[in-house]
Amino acid sequence: MAVSFGTFGRSASNPALLKKLALGMLSVSLLASLAMPQAIAAPTAKAASKSGAKSKLPQVLDFSAEWCVPCKKFAPIFDKVSENYKDKVEFIHYDVEKGPGKKISEDFKVNSMPTVLFLDSKGKVAERVEKLMTEEELVKKTDALLK
Repeated sequence: MAVSFGTFGRSASNPALLKKLALGMLSVSLLASLAMPQAIAAPTAKAASKSGAKSKLPQVLDFSAEWCVPCKKFAPIFDKVSENYKDKVEFIHYDVEKGPGKKISEDFKVNSMPTVLFLDSKGKVAERVEKLMTEEELVKKTDALLK
């Protein structure tokens, strides 16, 4: 099999070279498709709520994984703070690799962990934090949801 390389008139019958060229073209194609703007509906609290129904309360969503060390450090902070906001803010923990957390983390484009999303009472993302937070930071950002 001979492959022509444009106006240079060169050809190659080396299968390894052909494979590299094909992979290179595939990579360029994938990069081009990623660069194209796409209309994507913003995820809302309806997708994130435990019940599946849209919550009327603001929400704090914690995205983590079992293997994530900073996530393990953040879990008790998240749980402690959530106790102070019962009936005011819905706190939800998601494992990005299991159950509904996998789909919801994809919808919110969670790529690093821990990621905490603060959703207002309309279900829109008010703030996004992609790091380990202190208890004080979590309280401050949760209080801001209630204003």
